[in-house]
Amino acid sequence: MQVFNEQMRIYSNDLPGHRDVSIDGGHLLKVVDRVVTRKHSRLVLGVSNGRVDWRARRSRRQFIESKFLFSLPRGTSAGLYVGMNRVIADDFRAGSGLCRAVVSLFADLGQCSQ
Repeated sequence: MQVFNEQMRIYSNDLPGHRDVSIDGGHLLKVVDRVVTRKHSRLVLGVSNGRVDWRARRSRRQFIESKFLFSLPRGTSAGLYVGMNRVIADDFRAGSGLCRAVVSLFADLGQCSQ
């Protein structure tokens, strides 16, 4: 998942069949235009096993669910890599604009549906 300029892009994992549900024949699952549009905008992201939800200031919460999203199996040491103002693949572009990020981690405690 990435946010660049005003656009958020959500990509799939490599499970068999991911190309069938992509919108580009590859890994792209969803594009959200104008997700952040103003200076000092707030974007709240939620990531869990098979789900991403988001809400920008003054908008309703939206989400996408798919088995082709984050695989965070219980009882394993699987994790997420989070890069803020950085490109994951290389150092050819550093981001700008992100001035603050708050990361909150929550335990499942058997309350999640997946």
